[in-house]
Amino acid sequence: MSEEGPTFVIAPPVFYDTVLHLERAHAEPGRLAAFLGGNIRFLITGMAPIRRGTMDAYWAAGVRLLEAYGMTETGMIAWNTETAHRPGTVGRLIHHDGVRFAPDNELIVTHLPTLSLGYFDSDPAEAASTFLTGGDIATGDVGTLDEDGFLQLQGRKKDLIPLANGIKIQPLEIENELFAIPGVEDVVIIANRHATGLAAVVTASDEARDGIRKAIETRNPSVEASRRTTSVVFTTDRLRGEPRFMTKNMKLSRIAVAEEFGQRLDREA
Repeated sequence: MSEEGPTFVIAPPVFYDTVLHLERAHAEPGRLAAFLGGNIRFLITGMAPIRRGTMDAYWAAGVRLLEAYGMTETGMIAWNTETAHRPGTVGRLIHHDGVRFAPDNELIVTHLPTLSLGYFDSDPAEAASTFLTGGDIATGDVGTLDEDGFLQLQGRKKDLIPLANGIKIQPLEIENELFAIPGVEDVVIIANRHATGLAAVVTASDEARDGIRKAIETRNPSVEASRRTTSVVFTTDRLRGEPRFMTKNMKLSRIAVAEEFGQRLDREA
């Protein structure tokens, strides 16, 4: 970045998380723009959800980080621009009449033409869950439009955590709330071992852990019982950006996190 001095960058969230990590370790405080080469007009992120704390850190440093949203199957669906942006959303719809919401708030893309008609050499049943009858395409993402037309994604349908009582929880919303706790460097919500409640895998220093645990205990009574974090396990590992916790396309693998830390939940609850 410092050698090339780009004016804009398009990258997945793991890149921006890593830049923050390096900048805080090796640069003077408040020098994020200079650390990025000094010529940045704006940054674009997509391809996976970005945590709100990362967005806020860039904007607080005077660097505009704009989130966009699209699919290989459909092309771009929504984006923030230099003149119309709202942190915490993926921007306004590009085709206002090209998206509808299913009863469970999944986004269904209806505008034509799309960029693909199916998947090569795939299970027909799997393809049918995306390429719907009539040419519509199911995104697998759940979201809502705010009063100004900005699209806020609440997470992936497949990331829903089913609890033993039948309630399904969207972990991304809870993670964004816990990111606001001082000292939390990263957090991933998973089910506890018997799916009776939620567990948080938290990246934090040893010094910050008592305060984080108390903050979570204080938060619990103020939210619905199904959204409470009943177990906490701490680690020094970076969860987003660590290869063993990422998929091949650089998205967080909650399955890998659960497999790695699930056995420790009972001991550290």
